[in-house]
Amino acid sequence: GGLRTSPNDLLDAHAGVLPVNLMLERICHTATIRAVTLPRGHPIRAMVRGYSKAPAKTHLTPLQKLIERYKIKPSRLETIMPDPRPPTYKKTFTVTIAKSKEESIKDEKEDDADIRVYTDGSGYEGSVGAAAVLYRKGITEPVKTLRFHLGSLKKHTTYEGETVGSILAVWMLQG
Repeated sequence: GGLRTSPNDLLDAHAGVLPVNLMLERICHTATIRAVTLPRGHPIRAMVRGYSKAPAKTHLTPLQKLIERYKIKPSRLETIMPDPRPPTYKKTFTVTIAKSKEESIKDEKEDDADIRVYTDGSGYEGSVGAAAVLYRKGITEPVKTLRFHLGSLKKHTTYEGETVGSILAVWMLQG
């Protein structure tokens, strides 16, 4: 909290709150960019593309005013398509977390996958590290192991370690 006599502008800047005019500009710009990058087949996309090619001389719509104000060229922006998979799509892999150590051991004995990858990232004794281990079917020893030391727990988090563990797993699967 601030003192009663603190200037509001200073408090807003300290709290990361934009002045109202800049906040409205950002909201309008974001909405315009979203309208311009809509996927094919969306009804608004055709309107936006038409507005940018042949702007009206009089009686501009609010969307036309925004496109003109920000000088947006739809042909220079990438449209990111929504996920094209149907609702009946089957995943190529599964993630399972056992409820107990015994259940985990039982699940492992029953697993007949050709490749299994295990990852972990954690903080221990003031440091953060990550590891990934790859096993192949029928081989009891790990085929490949990767480890990475991120550094001090003061500069890194366990979540970073977990993420690095996943990246190590992807590296192993690529190589």
